[in-house]
Amino acid sequence: MAALESLFYVDYSLSIKAGVHFTLCGGTICKLGTKKHHDAYLDRMDTLDLPGSFSMTELGELKLECLLRNNRFRDIPGDPLYA
Repeated sequence: MAALESLFYVDYSLSIKAGVHFTLCGGTICKLGTKKHHDAYLDRMDTLDLPGSFSMTELGELKLECLLRNNRFRDIPGDPLYA
């Protein structure tokens, strides 16, 4: 976390991108993924071979936070992560 805070003083835009990559995308895989997901993605994310992102969808034309939601796409039938 200290590295992200320090990066803020050098390049604000890069600190936001790094925060999204490591905390939102990587953190989600780390906390919600299984060993299979950890083995497949986390090492490559740490070396930036696999860039990560995180997105949310707005419903309609209003820009209200209460209308934002995540979309998940079913990848493996029967896997509780994708249920």
